[in-house]
Amino acid sequence: HSAFVRAVGPLLRPHERRRGTWPGAGYFLVGTTVATLGFPLPHARYAVLCLSLADPMASWVGRSVSSPKWHASASVAGCAACFGTALLVGMVYLSDDLPNLVVNSSGGVGTTTTTLATTTTMVVALTTNPKIWVGALACTVAEALPFGNDNFLIPVLTGAAVTYCC
Repeated sequence: HSAFVRAVGPLLRPHERRRGTWPGAGYFLVGTTVATLGFPLPHARYAVLCLSLADPMASWVGRSVSSPKWHASASVAGCAACFGTALLVGMVYLSDDLPNLVVNSSGGVGTTTTTLATTTTMVVALTTNPKIWVGALACTVAEALPFGNDNFLIPVLTGAAVTYCC
């Protein structure tokens, strides 16, 4: 443990430097691996993107905006940011109704490089695909739980929710 802490200590949070504590990056690796191996690829991608985008957004907003706390490490503002980010990610990655309009690297319509979705289609997806709402809720609950590590819980619970919900 001490060799590990000497090597990556500046990257660790103070509580992660203690012996017997696993760093958040370890939970991140295990959580994303479980999601990738345990759920269909579109659901695993969504779960990992929630961890990569919604969790940091929750942290940033939760520390930047004064709001009531659910508990010591979760605030109403942070949870709202997490939910909103996960909802936006879900509109793009969980919608079965997105048009298959793609743009190639030269800017012309054709081969798949980037999938584009119109605002109207995203709004329709929100009203017709419950996985988007369930995924955002699962991500937010996993992020706000007062136990466990959210780097593990977010991809696993979010992936499970969108895979088995509706």
